[in-house]
Formats: sequence, structure tokens, C-alpha cells
Amino acid sequence: MLNPLIQPQANPLTLVQGQKSLLSLPNSTVESISQEDISSDLSWREGKIVFRGEALIDVIEEVSRYTDKTLVLGDTSLANMQVAGLFNTNDVDALIATLADNLQISTDYTDSTIVLRPRAL
Repeated sequence: MLNPLIQPQANPLTLVQGQKSLLSLPNSTVESISQEDISSDLSWREGKIVFRGEALIDVIEEVSRYTDKTLVLGDTSLANMQVAGLFNTNDVDALIATLADNLQISTDYTDSTIVLRPRAL
């Protein structure tokens, strides 16, 4: 017999406009969110993706959702580089090219993989 993840005695959460919740057991949180953050979080519905200082490792994870290629960091020193910008989700190659130009990284393409590495000086 499986134990349910949500116990019957769990307290319900109520959200109102301008709030979001992180649902995690045993503690869930509710926090206010700005209109700008709401727009950013929902930009994918218009084929856009917004980054505002996220670490490259997190950007790679998010961008991977929009391509059939596997994105790989070829060097862990790149992981915490910060990325900011508005990109089209339907043009991952342009996004990768922009990252390469602005972050001084090189890209190695194969049929199924894009590897990002520090650019040789």
C-alpha cells in the first residue's frame, strides 16, 4: 500500500493575484511576485525566454527544453557565469551564438550535441 504524498490533515494554501507558491513537502511557501516577474515567468507562451542574471548552468537546463540537441558545459568554470537577455525559444542556435559572443565561450556542434567551453585566448 502506498502512502499518499499529501496527508488529509495538511493545511490548504490560498493564493491570490500577485502570489506564487513553491509546493514542497513538508513545507510549502507563498510569496508575492511582481508583475515584471509574472511577465518574465510566462514569456514562454509568446515564444520568448527571459534571463536576468541566472547562472549559465541553469540557462542551459532551461534552453534544453527548446531543442532536440543536448547542451553540455565542457568546463565547470562556466557554470556560474551570469546570463541576462530576452531570447526567442524557436531559435536556440541564435541564443547559443549570442552566449558565445557575450561570454567569450566557444561552441562545438555535432548532430546531437552542443558543447560550450571557455574560448582560447
